[in-house]
Amino acid sequence: MLLVTSIAAQTLFGPVGATLQDSVELAAVIGSEEEARAILADVLTSYLRVDGNAQTAIVPGSQLREEWLPQSAQVRFIRVTDQEVRELLIGCGSYVSVNASRRVDDLVVSVGRRNRCGTIGVDLTFHQEAGSWRRGPEVGGFAGSTNHCGCPLP
Repeated sequence: MLLVTSIAAQTLFGPVGATLQDSVELAAVIGSEEEARAILADVLTSYLRVDGNAQTAIVPGSQLREEWLPQSAQVRFIRVTDQEVRELLIGCGSYVSVNASRRVDDLVVSVGRRNRCGTIGVDLTFHQEAGSWRRGPEVGGFAGSTNHCGCPLP
């Protein structure tokens, strides 16, 4: 199976080795600014519906542009700088992040909540149909943690 992902992710956040794609990388993997806006708003809305306790979602501003965030009466999005994310992680604070990768004609977008000890989230699959992305029924979950970190999973 062919897997195409961005290898230019620069910033270390959360568990050792965790990197984030920035907004330019996300748009390139997804295909365009317009597609990124539509897909990421859909993914964030779906994830926050599952994470029913979320009233505030802190997101890295370098990763998620203001216009990509869904409009929600239930959840307030707070875009923060990379430095503010690092400071948040010193404690047991958490933030929401996304990752996008391509598999042949499919797009997999992962969205989850991270802290310095781990991450927990979902993978959503989109299929290329008639030149546009359609969300498929496939949904997977993921969780990972670092031993003896001191913070609970987010």
